[in-house]
Amino acid sequence: MKKLLCILCSLLIVLFAATSFAAAGEKRVVLGIERIDEPFAKQLLAGKRLGLFTNQSGVDSKLRSSTELLQKSYDLTALFVPEHGLFGAVAAGETFESHTYKGIPVHSLYGENRRPTAKMLDEIDTMVVDIQDVGIRHYTYFSSLAYIMEECAKAKKQVVVLD
Repeated sequence: MKKLLCILCSLLIVLFAATSFAAAGEKRVVLGIERIDEPFAKQLLAGKRLGLFTNQSGVDSKLRSSTELLQKSYDLTALFVPEHGLFGAVAAGETFESHTYKGIPVHSLYGENRRPTAKMLDEIDTMVVDIQDVGIRHYTYFSSLAYIMEECAKAKKQVVVLD
């Protein structure tokens, strides 16, 4: 009987919590890439040659790629990708060469260069970062972001992190 009472109490708590969240209205997290058409974002990005540090995690809530969304609204001139490549298809530890994607140069930051070079940064005015697990990958993404920020500071390039 005691066990049944505990189960019923647990179910009531879960039901109450679910009802409370539903009653509060539909609130959701708005991703940074979903805000690129807002006035403050346009001030940061419009009229600039953009670089984008991303991979397969750079998507909006409808799973549209940040590459395509930025390319549609702005002058996306270069992509920068960490270990595992643009689509996460490169095995751990394997290096890959820079290439192009839909006519945009893709620079590997996990091969010969772990940092964007001055030549790579010459292609852009502002670096946009949209990589969703930057805080949990203890080396690859976090270190790449730190290197990007250091090199962009040296080259006097703006960095915009979509969070």
